Amino acid sequence: MLERQQQGIEAKMEHARQQAGAGMSLTRRGLVIAGLGATAALAGLAGGNSEAALGFSALQQEAQPDWRFCGKCNGMFFSGRDGTYYRQNQRCPATGLHEPMGYNFVLPHDVPATATTQSDWRFCGKCNGMFFSGRDGTYYRQNQRCPATGLHEPMGYNFVLPHDVPATATTQSDWRFCGKCNGMFFSGRDGTYYRQNQRCPASGLHEPMGYNFVLPHQGIVPDGSAPLSPAEQQIFDQVNAIHRESCGTTLQVDPQLVGVARRHADDLSKHPGPPGLWEKGEPNKQGHVGSDGSDAATRISREVGRVGTENAYVRYYTGNAPAPEVQYALDYWRNSPGHNATMRNCAYRTTGVGVAVGKGFVPVGQPNAGAPATLHYFIQTFAQ
Repeated sequence: MLERQQQGIEAKMEHARQQAGAGMSLTRRGLVIAGLGATAALAGLAGGNSEAALGFSALQQEAQPDWRFCGKCNGMFFSGRDGTYYRQNQRCPATGLHEPMGYNFVLPHDVPATATTQSDWRFCGKCNGMFFSGRDGTYYRQNQRCPATGLHEPMGYNFVLPHDVPATATTQSDWRFCGKCNGMFFSGRDGTYYRQNQRCPASGLHEPMGYNFVLPHQGIVPDGSAPLSPAEQQIFDQVNAIHRESCGTTLQVDPQLVGVARRHADDLSKHPGPPGLWEKGEPNKQGHVGSDGSDAATRISREVGRVGTENAYVRYYTGNAPAPEVQYALDYWRNSPGHNATMRNCAYRTTGVGVAVGKGFVPVGQPNAGAPATLHYFIQTFAQ
């Protein structure tokens, strides 16, 4: 393997199997003990960060970070940490250099393939893209199209990528093999925006074939450029149904509001305490105060220049944590008069969703207070 690709970019990842742990929910107005249905008066707390299974049997795998989605061509490319050599070497089939957006993908390599992983995905030393070389190198070599020129130039690791497994908060599905150029590209779920935005180096749009790849990444991004995660999409879909029921119109996703929600969820997850950032502020405003002292209305106004608010929810686990369980947040918001009114407020036309996960501690006053815990934070922003 070439030294220039390996320098500064090796990383170890720990992938834990998804298991249901002993879960407890804290909201800004009450504590809900999962499975018992009991409630106790308590201002809520926050949290979240689960380690999700990626289709691998081992808990530790060799993996390389800094693989990114290109906002100009929809392809997967390696950006490198310092952005120097690798930025100079990029070739985007749209034009010029790639435009990194969204998640930082961390891709496993040089491990045995399984029924739900595929090996022989390679880094191209001419364009920085991810492409499928195939084992024998015959058909797939003939079919390659490198945006730099001619065929791809395989270098470095042999990537072994998961496919056709459930997506989680730290994986993204709908990455596909292109039958025209052999590259890896993001097709998106609805195929609308992302289909229009594709650029295949062979010609026109990419041609999705074969597996649906589900690629691991480092979690949320502090902006709204990445597509909604499965958990975020589920919140959007169900809240939109509630809003439509009352207003007859649908909320529209605003990437700026997604950014506001994600940054606040991330902010909460990075200040778990004890006591944590979630516990700041007045009893009815816990979970809404940022580390800079801002409230929801201020964060939304300074970002989009419109009046807005947010719903917030947190859940914590003292055992093995599953992926974020959206239904608990949705059920609480439906049954809380204030949160329910926000979802049904017809003055709001746009929205954003953010989900963050992080390590922290069981809150003060709760069973096993101070014990290590995994916390899941759910934030939805609304604006006129």
